[in-house]
Amino acid sequence: MTAPLLFLALIAPGCAAWTPSSGLYEDRSRHYSVVLPDGWFMNRSNSDLFLTKNGPELQYIFIQTQPLGKPLILSRKPLHAGMKGIEMAEYFLENNALDKRMTGLKVKDLSTGQILGYQGFKMDGTYENNDGLDYGFTYYGFMTEELYYGVSYSAPMRIYFKQHAADFDNFFSSFRIIPD
Repeated sequence: MTAPLLFLALIAPGCAAWTPSSGLYEDRSRHYSVVLPDGWFMNRSNSDLFLTKNGPELQYIFIQTQPLGKPLILSRKPLHAGMKGIEMAEYFLENNALDKRMTGLKVKDLSTGQILGYQGFKMDGTYENNDGLDYGFTYYGFMTEELYYGVSYSAPMRIYFKQHAADFDNFFSSFRIIPD
């Protein structure tokens, strides 16, 4: 859903091989662990984790991390320590406004506060791709002392979004930050 997310969704199929996902996954360099959904496939690109069940155009789960002090892919403004949840949400929306492959981004629900014990936000909404297809998304954004985490799910509103939403809910419920 984020611009980097959508960008990776488009380029990931040509990158590393897709492998079946299941069980506990740990990325110690990015300080997190998560239980991967059965029946999905994973791809690691640029240290980010990308999952899909039927292909990136039909649904995906994405974990993006970005060191503080650096911008997300389309933004020139860096992420900085101490950002409040609403500031992170505004940054997310500004970054996505730069992505020409997404139009009509609509926020249906936004909440700020503690996400896994860190300042952050949760956003639910919709957007339209270049072909006019409506997508739904859920996005969690939060930051630790070192990294910004964006954990998202996106799928076409017709069938796929609701069909796989529980997989994402279970996925995010298992997400943990691994302390240094």
